[in-house]
Amino acid sequence: MLKNKLPKAWNQITIETFIELRGLSQEDGVFNYQIDVLCTLLDIYPEDLDDISLEELEELLLEVKFIRDEPPKFYKTELDNYKLKPFNKLTLGEFISLEKYFSENYIERLSNIVAILYRRVRINEWGDVELEPYNYNSNDRLEWFLDFKITDVFGLLPEYIKFREGFIEQYKNLMTESYENDFELSENPDAEEIKEIEEEKRQQKWAWEQLIWSLCNEDLTKFNAVCDLPLILVFNFLGMKKELNV
Repeated sequence: MLKNKLPKAWNQITIETFIELRGLSQEDGVFNYQIDVLCTLLDIYPEDLDDISLEELEELLLEVKFIRDEPPKFYKTELDNYKLKPFNKLTLGEFISLEKYFSENYIERLSNIVAILYRRVRINEWGDVELEPYNYNSNDRLEWFLDFKITDVFGLLPEYIKFREGFIEQYKNLMTESYENDFELSENPDAEEIKEIEEEKRQQKWAWEQLIWSLCNEDLTKFNAVCDLPLILVFNFLGMKKELNV
């Protein structure tokens, strides 16, 4: 029976299935959406449900009503051989990559986020645990994490958002205007106002690159070295420069 094949709780849902569920749309109507939900959870095609009655459909949907709510906000610090990197030890490059994914659709990009935050580890010559450096493309690791349960990682999202908001608040005098500027035009904008808005958008688009470029002293060969610097160290340094006007 289809009912027996349905998951009973979030801890039976993989990251891949969760992303698919949250990507479903109700634009084609509630009924089609409900069919899509069941097909996603059962890994079947809509045609496989052609003969289902409305009573059976309602019974199946009742079994999975838990998906109306968010998964529990828990997460594991280790996933097999991968260990979670503490947020306060992120590098500038890692933070910039995470900003990109959180400013897009962080549910859709959840695998990228997990691929950045969870790292392989090794014991160095001093006997200390060492996390691998971020010298890989997170897109190359998406498949590695899709089969983990969503309850293994979902709590990372609100936890990281909390860290991000606190970081931006702490260093708000050093952050780009893009965090506050919605680029709203007045009711009857003139050519000068439109030009200013377009310039602000252009500056925002390349804000992080401009920051790294300045930290490199316009030496592109130092780009990767700057990105590998600890995030908090970089912004403390920027704060010092601003306060001392150096």
